Amino acid sequence: MRLPTQLLLLAATTTAAPYADLTYDAMRSEIIALAREQPRFVRLFTGREAYGDLANVVGGRCSAKHACEHFVLVLTEFASLPPHQAGAGRAADEGRREDAVEQRRPTNTSSRAEVFLSGALHGDERVGPLATLATIKLIARASACHADKHSAENCPHLTPGERASFGQGTLAAKRLAWLSHLSRTRIVYALPATNPWGFANHKRTEVRIDTNRDFAIDTAPSACAQSATGRVVNELFRRHIFQVGITFHGGMEAIAYEWGAPTYNQARRFHSHGRRLRMAPPRDLAPDDASQVAISGAMALVAGEGLGIRAYRKSRMNSIVYPVHGGMEDWAYAASWDPALSVKGGCSVKGYGRERTASYDDASNRCSMLLVETSNAKAGPPSLFGSEDKLFDMGPGHVTRNVRLALVAVDVVEPYAAWRDSTEEGCIHRASSTDLKFSVGGAARVESSTIYWGCYDAYAKSVCGSVEKLLVRAHKTTNDETASPARWGHADAADALGPDERSVRSVSFDAVEARQKCGGDDVWVVAGVRVDGAWGRAPPGARPAGFPPQTHLARARTDAGWRKLGANGRAVVGRTEWFTDVLVVSPRQRRRRAGRRPRLFFG
Repeated sequence: MRLPTQLLLLAATTTAAPYADLTYDAMRSEIIALAREQPRFVRLFTGREAYGDLANVVGGRCSAKHACEHFVLVLTEFASLPPHQAGAGRAADEGRREDAVEQRRPTNTSSRAEVFLSGALHGDERVGPLATLATIKLIARASACHADKHSAENCPHLTPGERASFGQGTLAAKRLAWLSHLSRTRIVYALPATNPWGFANHKRTEVRIDTNRDFAIDTAPSACAQSATGRVVNELFRRHIFQVGITFHGGMEAIAYEWGAPTYNQARRFHSHGRRLRMAPPRDLAPDDASQVAISGAMALVAGEGLGIRAYRKSRMNSIVYPVHGGMEDWAYAASWDPALSVKGGCSVKGYGRERTASYDDASNRCSMLLVETSNAKAGPPSLFGSEDKLFDMGPGHVTRNVRLALVAVDVVEPYAAWRDSTEEGCIHRASSTDLKFSVGGAARVESSTIYWGCYDAYAKSVCGSVEKLLVRAHKTTNDETASPARWGHADAADALGPDERSVRSVSFDAVEARQKCGGDDVWVVAGVRVDGAWGRAPPGARPAGFPPQTHLARARTDAGWRKLGANGRAVVGRTEWFTDVLVVSPRQRRRRAGRRPRLFFG
């Protein structure tokens, strides 16, 4: 039977080829092409450009055409960056040495939150590089669509497969708005091929060095900072405050978190022939166990399963994988604050100053770094990689499910609350006076919420959009102490990746009475939420004993006294309440200006 022409055209525009493994040259070409394609949202630099000889350990070439390069993709909306981060992704700025700690000025404002993605420390593990690159492509292209006011169905920035992934109508618009919000409020540093020599040669190591044993944590001074890969990542962390990270690996299917250091391994007794006789109670609980359990659970949920691909197991690295000396995960998490694991005097290798690994400032290396073992077969297999028209589907695909998993990491780095179904006109105007609704993301659990309001008078108009200034004059309604799930705290993965209805909280607000108190003026409203309180408490038995949670991820949302100043103006400042934008409530219907569109999620 011959299909109608319309159906044939539809099939042609929605069919996507499956993901396939890439050579070094092909990966290099795709990385460079993406930076040229989306300059508003993607920049590119190499370790050699930024750090010079520090990254020049590996000799030879990665292909007949090209030398080995550590490509670093930087994703964000560059036009809206704060001044001290405006140089993100430019080699000259990235290579600037960190300023002295004593010269850093106190601040009450956090920098744009930074996320780290590593595609492959081990070059023979092939899913991570594809998932890392696909994640950056997806967010950058969606952000371009949203900025240019294209629908997903008609956006020229998307490939046919990506277009099909978004769906249609309101669902597609919400997904575009969500990903655009991520690029406006986060900076993602991604190395698709973290170990380029290993990636090019399908080898685990960088020449003879295992790059995931090469970090300055729980190891000997002579056994770290030997590889170019280790040095490039070290330089990145010295200059940035990465709050969340993913390091992709392969060889099993699991999501693992702290601890993975031998110092905090479980105590075992062995028979003389190596057979285990008894295992003591776990000794590998980290102070940040609560947040890592929650995040890994959300990641496993959105990753999904099917067609021979099982749901990810999740637990601590020492319990589910194995302990390693010099692992990147423990180093990223604890190198700045746990003296029991530090390398005294730094790594003693030629050509790299010991001071670069001897100590770290108090803001760096407090990253919640999740180890994702993507597949039992290190190379995939490619037949189970999936395709880009299924990026939001909960079906199988090693690459596609790890794109979804990576989106959790980018989102959860910082909480946010957003009004639903409002109209954006600079300050937000809304006709309805009852049943206000807002959603909560970047978190797992909403502990409570408060509605603040005030008169939309001359002062409010003059500071419109500044929540902090308006709250000084705010009235406050009774706190709603009812707990509810945030975006990553319920079991409906399809909702979290699209409609996001389950994170919505409703409040009845009497705008008529409020207007009477304001002498007839309209009223502005702001919602404040408190989230993830359990993340601020260490579990019983956590090691090292007596330490509260140490990650920025946990403390920045639960501890108003948390102040950490990083290199070159970067900072993380704690707070316990997160606010929506300003919403103006008026009982009378206002005509929407021509060219304005409904505000679905974010501005």
